[in-house]
Amino acid sequence: MDRKNSFVYDPKEGGIEKDSLLDAEWSVGSCVIDNKLYTFGSKKRIFVFDPIARVWSWVKGLKDLPGKLYGSRMANRGGKLAILFNLKKHETEILYTEIGLERREGGEIWGTLLWSQLVVSLKDPSTIVQSLVVAV
Repeated sequence: MDRKNSFVYDPKEGGIEKDSLLDAEWSVGSCVIDNKLYTFGSKKRIFVFDPIARVWSWVKGLKDLPGKLYGSRMANRGGKLAILFNLKKHETEILYTEIGLERREGGEIWGTLLWSQLVVSLKDPSTIVQSLVVAV
């Protein structure tokens, strides 16, 4: 994936092809949890893509997520969605947010805000290049 195109690799066939359905909503900073792709959506929401059903939907139940995402990133933290929100463009304010995920009847994904706190505040701008979860 890059900022304009999404590609799917099929290990059985050994081929790669462009996937315009992924292009519709995917953004930089996404992650995979339980074989579903989570990404930042519009209107302060999180999108989830089900590759089997080939459908994009919203993660339900989440409110008041930051709207402006300057290089924010997601990671899979033991089945929970860990997000580093970069809140400011010309400074650095990083908010760590952890969201529990639940699949309900009908296949809807619901999120519960478990924890959210400002973890870094700097006067100079910075960029989150990659986010990884490390168990110690």
